[in-house]
Amino acid sequence: MADAQAAHAALLSGDGRLDEAAAAAARALELDGDSFCANRISGRVAFLQRDFARAAKHFLAAADIVDADVVCYLLAAQCQEGLGDIDGMQSTARLGLVQVEKCIAEDAGNTKMLNGIVLLALLGEKDRCLEWAGRVMTLDPDGANTHYNLTCTLLPVQEVDSALDHFELACGQLTQAIFEWAQSDSDLDVIRGHPRFQAAMAGVKKILAGGNQSRQA
Repeated sequence: MADAQAAHAALLSGDGRLDEAAAAAARALELDGDSFCANRISGRVAFLQRDFARAAKHFLAAADIVDADVVCYLLAAQCQEGLGDIDGMQSTARLGLVQVEKCIAEDAGNTKMLNGIVLLALLGEKDRCLEWAGRVMTLDPDGANTHYNLTCTLLPVQEVDSALDHFELACGQLTQAIFEWAQSDSDLDVIRGHPRFQAAMAGVKKILAGGNQSRQA
């Protein structure tokens, strides 16, 4: 039952219905506070609401339950950075990086390297971060997630123009769920006022609005 409520919350959050998603996530936690899915979606909804303290709490709880879930470590670390908890962010990011390195040791082409480049950026390991970024581009050069993660990777290492290049490429493929995420993603706060970012987001919003109108017709 908890996992079913968590899945319902995920669907609601993907549609931008965050108040309803938060209520469904809360019900999932009431049913099973130790559920990985309930904690993960609770973290996601809190993140989208920019409640980073609550998001970090649930992402860390989810990572304690399933330590192979690198995304939980990454997002918890990002929340901790936003809260000014640099020691906590570094500790969490290193735990996530350990999991990424395990995956890469088993499969050099593992897509978790996408998460790893963001963790390296959070840790300030610029040279290694850029090396991994180059490897990621050979694995999935056209993917929206590749370009989105590269955006988040390049901003902390002050590669703003390159980050915007990748964000514009990602915007050509953004879904409604990723668009909602981009609206709340604290990684992107540094470029929210940039004309290129605003133009890209406006373009995605127009495309998505057109698609919704076509479905309703």
